[in-house]
Parts: sequence; C-alpha cells; structure tokens
Amino acid sequence: MSAITLHHGISFPHPSHASEAHTADIYSIAVSSRHLISCSRDRSIRIWNLDGDGQQRLAHPALRGEHASSVLCCSVHEESDRFASSDVDGIVAVWRLSTAELVGRWKAHADSVLGLALGAKVLVTGGKDGAVKVWNVERTVAGEEPPFGLLGSMGAAVNAVVLSKDESDVFAGAGNGALRHWHLAGETKGRDFDGRRRGICSLSLARDGKRVFSGHSGGRVGIFDVERATELVSFDAHATSMARSVQAGAVGGREDLVVSGSYDGTVKIWMEQASGRWELVSVMSLQQEFDAGDNRVLSVAFNQNVVFYCGQSPYVFARRIEASEGMR
Repeated sequence: MSAITLHHGISFPHPSHASEAHTADIYSIAVSSRHLISCSRDRSIRIWNLDGDGQQRLAHPALRGEHASSVLCCSVHEESDRFASSDVDGIVAVWRLSTAELVGRWKAHADSVLGLALGAKVLVTGGKDGAVKVWNVERTVAGEEPPFGLLGSMGAAVNAVVLSKDESDVFAGAGNGALRHWHLAGETKGRDFDGRRRGICSLSLARDGKRVFSGHSGGRVGIFDVERATELVSFDAHATSMARSVQAGAVGGREDLVVSGSYDGTVKIWMEQASGRWELVSVMSLQQEFDAGDNRVLSVAFNQNVVFYCGQSPYVFARRIEASEGMR
C-alpha cells in the first residue's frame, strides 16, 4: 500500500506580508524551479520567489494594466525565460520571467482564452470560441501579432490544452467531452480519442508523453493512452463535484502520481498501484488553510515534490510531500 508524508503547509504570500496578496480569487498557477506565477480575477499577475528562505514574497511588483479583465490562465517555459497569460477578453500576453518585462500582447480569440501551453517556439491557445490555435512565438515582436495556425474547432469551449516537451504534439479537451491530439509535423487533421465522457476541465501530460490525464465536470479523473487514443482507466475522484484541475507528477523516483483539485474544496493525491488501480493517499482542504475563503479549488500544480493549489482565496497554498521508504 502506498504512503506519503504531507509536510506543514505554507502560503504565498507569507501571512506577515499579506499586503502582497491578490485581492480576489486566483484562477490559475504555474511553477518553475525558482518562481510561482499566479493570475487572478483582480486582473493582475504575481510572480513569487521560491528561493526566499521561507518569506514567500513577490519577486517583482504585481503586474497590472495589460489585462483589462480577469486573468484566467498562465503557462511558464523556464528554458526560454518566458511565461504567458490570457484573459476573459481573448487577450494573450507573453512576458520575460526573470524581469517581468512584457514581450508581446495581442488579441488571440474572439472570446475568453481558457487554455494555454507555452513552449520555446510555440504557444498553444484554446478558446471559449471552440478554436485551438498554435502561435509562433520564437521571435515575438512587441506590438505585432505573431503568425499562427488554426488547428481546428472542438465544437465547444476548449477548456484545456497541453503541449509535449519537444513541442511536436498538442492535446486539447473541450466542454463537450471531446479529447483531440494533433502531431504538428505535417499533420493537419487531429485524432479524436475514443469513447464518450463528461466535459473536460483540465489536462496534464505525463513526462514521457505516453499518457494524458484529464479532469472532468462530473468529478472523474481519466487516464488515456496516447498511442492508441483510448482510455486506460477512469475513477471517481470528487463524487459529483467538478475535477477542475489535474496535474501528473512523480515522487520517490516513480511517475505514478496525480494531483486533483475540485469545486468540492479538496485537493487529492492519487498514486498508481501495481494492479493498475489508483489509490487515494492524501486529502487537503482549501478551507483548512489560512484565510482560504470559500470552497472551490481552481488550479493545482506539482513541482519538485511540492503541491501548489489555489482557488477562491487571495492566497496560493503549498505543501511538500515525501514518499515512504517502501515506495522509493
């Protein structure tokens, strides 16, 4: 049986620096090795220092003014020193991570941009308008819209997109349950995954690119085989509450962990067993945290054995996990 140790939680910002917190719900977070990025209904973006010796403070002043509406998504690509953000009005912005300098900003979709995935050369966007687009951002020029290609329309709002590490494959999930895969090297038509399912709210790609993990409006988490375009397994993660965000990861040297966050206010950690069954090994609650506000968890992230999560609160919360001796 799997087991993990859950360490004491921290918040961003530290309570002693509460003036640096967001002033409304936090919709999305993204994590690099040294920074945590958060974006909010308060129309701002904040970059937090992860090397702050327990201070959990801003690395730069809050970024305001480039988004005139709620900032819905953020995605980071550490190797190129950039991150991207998107908002309700369909605006996308690309920023320099180390300096918080704006690199480019343009109107990407006719309606809200609900999904972002940034690489070194391309940015993938998914919109409420149902479109999935790939933008060439290798040489973004301020004031100019970068060239893009329309991969296709999903027939419903595109709630999530992911990009493979080598930037050759794109996956998109929509509110009608559609899950589609494009191989960018010369392929014009996407491949749909088999089966019928509830609306997709979130996607995460395994590090080896062989499996896609999905969170659904009905509270289930699904796991799909990329090569076969079929569902391997799905399980009831949050009863009937939306599984708003999922993140695949590894702990103890094994890639067998999924973090799910839900409208029910919980963050759950699941681990794969030798039998192929996924076991619940830990539960956290947004209500348990400092000044957490209401219930809903809206985004989760996992990096370097730390679970980050946020939602209807002006704070981001984080907890380090450690595998038991038997799992290593």
